[in-house]
Amino acid sequence: MEKLYNVYTDSDQIILINKNVDGEARVLVEKEFEYDNEVENQNLIFCYSPTYDILNNGYRHLYDIKLYEDLKNIKTSYDKDGILSEFGIISDLNKDYIPVYIRYNLLKIKQDMQELIEDISDFFITDIKLKYNEINIYTMGLSYFYDSEAIDINITIGTESEREKLEEDGYDINYLGNYSLSLNLSGLIKDKLDTLILSVAKDELMDEYELLKHIVESVEEKLRTVAWNHKIEVSKEFTFQQSEQYD
Repeated sequence: MEKLYNVYTDSDQIILINKNVDGEARVLVEKEFEYDNEVENQNLIFCYSPTYDILNNGYRHLYDIKLYEDLKNIKTSYDKDGILSEFGIISDLNKDYIPVYIRYNLLKIKQDMQELIEDISDFFITDIKLKYNEINIYTMGLSYFYDSEAIDINITIGTESEREKLEEDGYDINYLGNYSLSLNLSGLIKDKLDTLILSVAKDELMDEYELLKHIVESVEEKLRTVAWNHKIEVSKEFTFQQSEQYD
């Protein structure tokens, strides 16, 4: 058996989801299988580690997701031509549907990307108003990360009191990395972002780094135009900084 990743053990399951189907979706489970180009061309290949509760499709790791032995919490969708269009899992924890892979075309990428830009912008604006409306904010800005597996977009927030302490200790008060408050994407928005970026990467439709960068810059543009002084407490020197990618 050729392992997809060295971190997996002999107790792991290999799940083969046929890319083409006539009628009911066929999901095959194999404890051992011969990995070759034919198998890869005909199936989406997923590896499930019951020991660590990890599901991996060669690009995306889902943690704390359990697959039922009868695979009834796996959901597959095929188009009218019988070609796999989407695969996901119904979470055991809250019964939410988590997309894992979507077969994209350029139009759908554009549609989902625009929807994500709006959702991410609204998510940050709402959470900032809710959690930091009574704190005097000096600065904020977006940072993001992508390493072909993990995807992060977050907003760092620096308070006026933090600025004073940094200045007192001789640190750079304009470096966003010196501030401690952070909002991270979560839930459905995070799942949608991961699925968009990693599905695009899997199908090699476009440069996923550039796609993520465009989403971040578009969100940044929307957040920069917000009249924050009417929504939260900000200092007279408040700035919204340029987004940065971190290691």
